[in-house]
Amino acid sequence: MGTALSSWKEIAHYVGKGVRTVQRWEREAGLPVRRPQGEGKGKVLAFPEEIDGWMHSAFTQHSDGEESDVSRLRARVEQLLAENRELRRILNASSTLVPRFAGGNGRSDESLLLRCSKLLDESARTRQKFADLAATQGAITRACADSLQILKSVHVFQRADVFLQNAD
Repeated sequence: MGTALSSWKEIAHYVGKGVRTVQRWEREAGLPVRRPQGEGKGKVLAFPEEIDGWMHSAFTQHSDGEESDVSRLRARVEQLLAENRELRRILNASSTLVPRFAGGNGRSDESLLLRCSKLLDESARTRQKFADLAATQGAITRACADSLQILKSVHVFQRADVFLQNAD
């Protein structure tokens, strides 16, 4: 036997998975991990050759004809790829049905989706500019109100007859 793997981290690194995954494999699928007699749950020992053998048998066709995890995953990937191809075919077919519009410059090579995307971007920029202007206007209004309060407090705005009386 080769060098032993003496921690969950080493075992996980060896099989290219996370610690929790290999712990679950040990618990649910019989990953060959040994525990020293009388030691706690955290101490483990595994041999790469045993793990290789287990992985080969666990992820290939079972002797009783039952499909393995890898076989099921491969079949699902093939199914998803076929579905993806069909969706792309439908998308390509529908994109030929979308009418082309002449742009503002007279060009007719921009599709409706591209024009919509550009308009949405422009709309977002316009909304941002409006929000910035509204914030600036609010700040100016507050500054004017503060200035008016200061001017009132120093009696700049006195009644006209008070000025006339003081002039005599």
